[in-house]
Formats: sequence, C-alpha cells, structure tokens
Amino acid sequence: MGSGGHSDGLYDKYSGYIAKDAAMTIYMVPLRIAFYVIFMATSIVQFFLLIRAVLLWKEVEWLRCFDVAGKDLVDRFSSVLDRLFYRVGRRHLSAKGNVIVGLILLELAKVLIGAAC
Repeated sequence: MGSGGHSDGLYDKYSGYIAKDAAMTIYMVPLRIAFYVIFMATSIVQFFLLIRAVLLWKEVEWLRCFDVAGKDLVDRFSSVLDRLFYRVGRRHLSAKGNVIVGLILLELAKVLIGAAC
C-alpha cells in the first residue's frame, strides 16, 4: 500500500495521487513520438516517390528540382524494394512498377502505423 492509502498507482508528494492511466500515458508518450516520426518519414518518401512517378510518365520541368533533391532517398528505397521483390517473386520490377509498388506499400505502412497510434 502506497502513501495515502492508494495501492494501484503512483503518488507524487507535490501534486498528489497520480492515476494508473496517467502513469501509462506518460510511459506511452515516447512510443507515440516514435510512431509519429516513422509516419512522417514514410510521408516524405511518398512525396518524393510521387514526384518520380509523375516524371516517369510526363516531363514536368519545375518538378525536376524536387526529383534531384530526393534522388538518393528514392534510389535507395527503390533498390531495397527491388531486392525484396526479387527474393519473393524472382522477377525484377520496372521503374514504373517499382514506384507504384513502393507507393502502395508505404500507404499500407501508414495505415498500420495510424492504427497502432
């Protein structure tokens, strides 16, 4: 039994009794922050993949600077995705297929991360 007769939570001498739910919320904050950072990272990769998709189908000059900015990120993601797809299906993806599959997988990951929060 804690001080003040409360046995199911924490007791703070300055603010009084802290409920068990509040203590769990405090412990869950770093996990929520990590999920939010991962969610934002997937959004950034999706943004650059979408730009690459537009540029694969149509030449839009003002999007070229965004493609150059995200080139390393998209190329690395595409190579990892291509290796993964080759292990599973024993086929390589085309450039357009790689972008489409990447966008679908990232959107699925965002839905799962959103459900976890």
